[in-house]
Amino acid sequence: MKKTGLAILSVTLLLAVTISVTAYAATGYTKTATLTYSGISVVLDGKQLSLTDATGKTVEPFVIDGTTYLPVRAISDALGLDVQWNGDSNTVYLSTEPIEDSTSGKVVDMSTLEAYSGEGDFISAQSFMNRQEKYSPDNMLYAFAGESILGWTLKDVPTGYSVTYLLNGDFTTLKVNAASIDGQGSTTFIFQDGDTMKELKKVSLASGDKPVELSIDVTGIDKLRIYYSVSPHKFNNSGYYYIEPNGALYNAYLVE
Repeated sequence: MKKTGLAILSVTLLLAVTISVTAYAATGYTKTATLTYSGISVVLDGKQLSLTDATGKTVEPFVIDGTTYLPVRAISDALGLDVQWNGDSNTVYLSTEPIEDSTSGKVVDMSTLEAYSGEGDFISAQSFMNRQEKYSPDNMLYAFAGESILGWTLKDVPTGYSVTYLLNGDFTTLKVNAASIDGQGSTTFIFQDGDTMKELKKVSLASGDKPVELSIDVTGIDKLRIYYSVSPHKFNNSGYYYIEPNGALYNAYLVE
């Protein structure tokens, strides 16, 4: 976990756009306030921050009654803090050390695990475009087929691949987001018990669909198999094709 000393935040205010919002607490208490978007930027130690949510989508600070509110996750990431959200109690947990999910067990980043078999792996540095918006998530399934140029004609090119992870029955839930990638057409992801091939979850997205958040029960699963669709692309004017994923599987975490 990255440690930080004294951090200095500065904000810059531009033209304002004002809307009204109503907040609901767990107790049923409500409060209506005027929320003002002012084009606020945040600078940490002389460097402007790129503020994004857990899905990689850009988020913007706002002002209510003269007080500036900053997005918790984006600022926490910049300061090296771990952050967890408990929707049952409407509570944000911050820590200078890794913390356990407040509603379950320890959260494991999929990019820290090595694939058991198959073609693909989760990596920690990858970006993609969805609905003409760039996403830079915490991790993403990187699809590959051994060689970048495949010596196949179009009719021989596979339409999908799979990757399997060894879970050893240690986890209860897989939390992951799925999205189509601009220009790649529709995409399909299938999650299966790698031993019995029983389908745990299937999601299909058309080009231009918004990303979806998935919560998949993997209790007792020894091997998790993930199938993903791919698109063949011709290499120049040759008869060779290379493979690219149709969609992005990202921000994947296993919960004990």
